[in-house]
Amino acid sequence: LAKAEEIMCKRIKEYWMKRGVIMHLPDTIYIDAYTSFEGECEVGSGCIIKKSVIIESKIKPLSVIEEAIIKNSSVGPMARIRPKSELIDTHIGNFVEVKASKLKGVKAGHLRYLGDSEIDEGTNIGAGTITCNYDGKNKYKTKIGKNVTIDPYVVIGEKVKIQNNVKIFSFSHLKNVKIENNVSVGPYARIRPGTILKSGSRVGNFVEVKKSTIEKNSKVNHLSYIGNASLGKNVNIGAGTITCNYD
Repeated sequence: LAKAEEIMCKRIKEYWMKRGVIMHLPDTIYIDAYTSFEGECEVGSGCIIKKSVIIESKIKPLSVIEEAIIKNSSVGPMARIRPKSELIDTHIGNFVEVKASKLKGVKAGHLRYLGDSEIDEGTNIGAGTITCNYDGKNKYKTKIGKNVTIDPYVVIGEKVKIQNNVKIFSFSHLKNVKIENNVSVGPYARIRPGTILKSGSRVGNFVEVKKSTIEKNSKVNHLSYIGNASLGKNVNIGAGTITCNYD
């Protein structure tokens, strides 16, 4: 069986190379019979590709792709694209894992995990950022809009929705929150469940917000705690302010 697999794998690779697919060190590449290529494609050494559709894309060395659609994108080196993923016009760098996600026009350079997500064009995901959208019982879809910049080492928990033109600075933590357009968060901010950040609002460094609504163009600058609160429009909260509304 092993010999038969080796022979069939070689035939599959020869078939696609004759049709213009570039393969580097093809003896080190594994491609199964359920994978197809369209247009100009390139596959680096040591790649494993199973049950996938590769269109006008470059797969760099030592990447693993399973049951995915890759279109006009680059992947790797040393990236893993897991089942039910679709990458369109996207750059996935080294040590990035993508699972059950749709990425369109996204840059994820290195050291990230993006699972069960929809991320729209123009968005950049910083190194070390992860989606952790499983609460122990259920898996939730993370939705991130257009032209969002997420800096390194941000943790995006379950039930997070981020709209367009948002900036999340490094080392921030989000869980069960809704972030509207043109919001900035962090660095080192914690946005806890039940929070809504309205368009144009700003949450600064070392700020914790819980079960609160921050209305349009309001600012919570730094070193503050806002819990179980509702801030109106154009409110400015100074450093060190806390709500202590528990008796």
